[in-house]
Amino acid sequence: MTVDQILREVRGAATASRPGKAQDELLKLLADLENAAGKNGIDIQPLLSLSMKEVETAARPIYKSLTKLRTAAKKNRRTGGKDEIVRACRNRLGDGSVDWIDSAVVLRTTTKLMYPPLLGTGGSEGRLDYTNCFMERLAGLLLSGEPATNSLLGNALFGQSTTELAIGAVGQLDPGRAGGYNQGPGIGASCPINHWDFVFAMEGAVAWASGAARRQGIGTHGVSCSPFTVRSRPVGYGSADEGDQASARAEIWMPVWERPSRFEEVRTLLREGRVEWGGKPVEDAMQFAEAAVSLGTQRGSAHFSDTALLNGVGTVFSHCHWVDFQYGNG
Repeated sequence: MTVDQILREVRGAATASRPGKAQDELLKLLADLENAAGKNGIDIQPLLSLSMKEVETAARPIYKSLTKLRTAAKKNRRTGGKDEIVRACRNRLGDGSVDWIDSAVVLRTTTKLMYPPLLGTGGSEGRLDYTNCFMERLAGLLLSGEPATNSLLGNALFGQSTTELAIGAVGQLDPGRAGGYNQGPGIGASCPINHWDFVFAMEGAVAWASGAARRQGIGTHGVSCSPFTVRSRPVGYGSADEGDQASARAEIWMPVWERPSRFEEVRTLLREGRVEWGGKPVEDAMQFAEAAVSLGTQRGSAHFSDTALLNGVGTVFSHCHWVDFQYGNG
């Protein structure tokens, strides 16, 4: 990019951004360039058609400021157009792919994407990409001829003993096995996992396709785009602290069944995602608890298991407190 292209990109991104930290950072980069140019008596206008390599030779004192602007411009280009990609995929791909897209990404307006908290940020969690992990583990279990596949399947479905567990990335979906102090039966050691558990978790996550967002409109809170997902409230568990609310991404109230159910029955309930209190969709954990004990969910599962997703130091982890509300058969 030329200097002119870099400046246009950053100025456009700053104008399009809402007032806040992101906009302030872009404006500061532009101001730093002007300050560096003024301090060294450099006129930027003759440099607009130059490339960064040419600027390094012709106007070395402002090269560092321009480098930061170039980085911001490239970042803005990379993040732009995601909404168009999502729309194109939903229009052209098959039903199975669309189910996954609707579980991981919600297009609440024509240009704004929302990410249901259950699947991180569009199906990824930092460097952990759920789709890559899913395909890698599925291939290992079904295509490689591993003799341990049947043993691991029995362990995942029926709790049968097995010696074939292995170390692997788990992410927020199974935080107790992520490793570290007090995270499992060992002290400071990573816990072995069953790869079938991750495969089933991804298959089940597709049932959480966010149909709720299309009915609730754009006026609801961001986390409401996912079924049975509300704002977190630090109450109802022994380790509750006011700081939890500031660091929480969301709380997910998962219905628990006590009888066999077909997949379509479960998926229909999840896609409705309907929990009301006072005639309106619930917005936080306290309202959800009140709705659950007053038949506000309109369905007949036996309990709800509440899981809060909290931002830790460099990671996201689940703080799961089992708060089960008996509320009859709806």
